[in-house]
Parts: sequence; structure tokens; C-alpha cells
Amino acid sequence: MVANSASLTVFYPKNPFSVLVRWHKSVLDLTKTVSQLRKASEMKMHYIRFIAAFVVYAVIDIGWNVSPIATGMYERLHESSGSDAILDTFGKMPDTWGGLEALSLLAFLLLIALGNSVLAIEPAVKEGNLRKAMQNSFVLGCAAYATYIVPIFVTFAMWPAILVPIDILIGGLLSLITSTVVTYVTLRRSRTTDAA
Repeated sequence: MVANSASLTVFYPKNPFSVLVRWHKSVLDLTKTVSQLRKASEMKMHYIRFIAAFVVYAVIDIGWNVSPIATGMYERLHESSGSDAILDTFGKMPDTWGGLEALSLLAFLLLIALGNSVLAIEPAVKEGNLRKAMQNSFVLGCAAYATYIVPIFVTFAMWPAILVPIDILIGGLLSLITSTVVTYVTLRRSRTTDAA
């Protein structure tokens, strides 16, 4: 029904309830779209945090392994235990590596970054709890490094026993640093954007 007057045209719907239903449906559609955008943005942030964990871990792990402190410590420990003969027989210098060794290192770095992301960073970000990232990542790193150093120690008779706790601790610290840095930056950025 339409009422005409000289200055005003007004539309009266036949069923006012249908306007309310259409408006409600539009609001639901908009809410669904916003929710989908949030999920897409959240997934993007998961990938960004994973890449950040990969980069941070790779930098500190490679940096540690080529540092004079680490190389000197390992050389002295292997020489004093006589296990340098094992390294001469079975060891590979990085300058002799080929594609298979590089892919193996890449696989490890991707897996440890994934472990840090899934088991430490994401749960900590979800809870807004940096301490959770620190605890979970330290345990993850210790476990990951224990899985390689303990079988080596058990297999090779002259392997320095002191390297077992040292390498396990180093693994824990590398993951701890990685997850702490990524989680701290994430939580700090989310607080900054929430405040704005």
C-alpha cells in the first residue's frame, strides 16, 4: 500500500514481519561473513607464526652450531674421550654435504618449527600465556634432542657421556628461545592492536 501526498511518499509493506525476517537474515549473513574473515585471518596468522618459528629456530640453531664456543666445546670433548676417531670415520663436514643432507636438515627444521608452533606457540597464544609457550617448548626441545643423542651415546662406546645432558639442554634452550620470541611478539602485537 502506498500513500501519496504532495511532499511525501511512504511505503507500507503488506507484511511487516517479512521485513524483519529479511533484516535478520542480512545480519546473520554479515555475521557469518565476518566470522569467515576472522577464521581466514587466524589461519594466516598460524602460518606466519610457523614461518617465524622456522626462521628463528634455523638462525639460532645454525648460529650455535657454527659458533666458536660450540665447535671448540665439541672438539675438546670428542678429543678427550677419544670419540674423534668415530667422527673421523662416520662424521660428515658440512662443506661435503649434498642435497640429501640439506633436505634432511630442512626436514628437521620444518618438523621442530611445526612442533613448536602446534605444541607451544599456538596453545600459548590462545590462552595469552607466555609461560605456557616457554614450558611446552623446553620439554619439546629436550625430548627432540634426547631422541638423537641417547641412541648415539648408547651405540658408540667412546661417545662423551657429558654430551648427553649438554645436547638435551641445548635442544630445550633452542626451542625455548624460538617459542618465547614468537609468542612474545604475537602477544605484544595483539595487546597493541586491542588497545588501539
